[in-house]
Amino acid sequence: MEFKGIGWVGYRARNYQPVVKIFQKVLQMDTAEAGEDYTLIRFSGGDELEIMKVSGEDHVTGAGRSATVPGFVVDSISEGISRIRDVGLSITSPVQYGNDGSCWVHFQLPDGSEWELK
Repeated sequence: MEFKGIGWVGYRARNYQPVVKIFQKVLQMDTAEAGEDYTLIRFSGGDELEIMKVSGEDHVTGAGRSATVPGFVVDSISEGISRIRDVGLSITSPVQYGNDGSCWVHFQLPDGSEWELK
């Protein structure tokens, strides 16, 4: 199994609209997809930044109340899961599937931070 890079970063924002506005207006990044509680920015190489709305007392995993979740691109999710488990780390989600055929799974480092294989 090969790690190919970081292909996705999820950012959980409590001040969702102002954060999205900074990326769109100030940094002039184009929105590829948006919903009521998320905005997806896709870069020319296919890498993605997803800004997700966190409100009220919504629980946020990872370090701190607003967590960033980096997602490693791998060539095999099943081999990645095996490798993560082999080194004693915990898988924290089931494998999830996107409409575009992508899939991902979350895992946790010893410091409590959340990461993803994509």
